Amino acid sequence: MSDRGTLIHKMHQLQKRVTRALKNEGEKISLKTQIRLNRIKKIQEKLRARKL
Repeated sequence: MSDRGTLIHKMHQLQKRVTRALKNEGEKISLKTQIRLNRIKKIQEKLRARKL
């Protein structure tokens, strides 16, 4: 997952899954969704670090 395009694609896929999960789950966030949110944050940090 070192290529920038690959990271962006993976982040977008995770964001779609999280959006659907939050829409269906309602108020509470499942463990799977929480893990996906953490992975999105890590990918965003990698992308920011790469730009600098």
